Amino acid sequence: MFELKQIMRQKDSKDFAELLNRLREGKHTREDITKLKTRCMSKNDALYPKDAPHLFIQNAKVNDFNDKAHNAVTGTKYSIKAHDSVVGAESQELRDKILKQIPSDPRKTKQLHSILHLAVGERTEISLNTRTDDGMTNGAGNVIKLMQIHNTEQPSGIIWVQFDHLDVGVKTRHKNRQLYIDGIQPSWTQIKPVTTQFNVGRSRSVHVMRKQFPLRPAAARTIRRSQGDTETKIVVNFETRRTIPHIHYVGLSRVTTIDGLYVTDLCENKISVSDDVQTEMHRLRTEGQCPFQ
Repeated sequence: MFELKQIMRQKDSKDFAELLNRLREGKHTREDITKLKTRCMSKNDALYPKDAPHLFIQNAKVNDFNDKAHNAVTGTKYSIKAHDSVVGAESQELRDKILKQIPSDPRKTKQLHSILHLAVGERTEISLNTRTDDGMTNGAGNVIKLMQIHNTEQPSGIIWVQFDHLDVGVKTRHKNRQLYIDGIQPSWTQIKPVTTQFNVGRSRSVHVMRKQFPLRPAAARTIRRSQGDTETKIVVNFETRRTIPHIHYVGLSRVTTIDGLYVTDLCENKISVSDDVQTEMHRLRTEGQCPFQ
């Protein structure tokens, strides 16, 4: 093993990077915790960055925050119903029975919502890989700029989004350049409905085809889903009843500098490192070193 010791995400914030290095191995100090507590802030604070990405441990808190963020947006709102069809249903009665069995949890329907509540100005993300060669992959963050919806009873039309990174959607924008008429900014990317298949029923043997826009609200997301993200500003909440190894390191290390970090509940007594990880790291450092000539 050759150990890489420089953290690139925090390369311009050396003290913060060193704090994170200690934290990830359970070697953090009282001074480290005191430093992190200086970044704690109440939601009622005048300087609270309500528009920054929010991270939570629990899905329920993510959903609650996203619902509140949606309601707070002043842009035009839409509730778009998915179009579902049952593969091989021999009668309308059987079709209706199967459709009633479809779970409302989008995690069980290939990340396509049964009813998608969206608004102009709302932060969302791509919910499944739509064009991997163009960066339009699961989790690609964006803000809705315009919604050209023909009929909310089924997914139709175009949703225009501004991706966080301009290199995402370049090929799609070029391919559909004829759509850029007056009022459509050249940096906006069109999102159209997609169709995917999932299984329902006790034996998971019934196939359902769903058509929906591949978007989901993303003002907040879980800490686990945020892995790989790099942000200049985040709000993190670590409130939990159980100890989850390394969850603090993952949440805190999404931001490039400590000045961009805001914590609503540090829950420092739950900071934990996996014993198995510590054992393996010791083995690699003592037995797995690769000599370089």
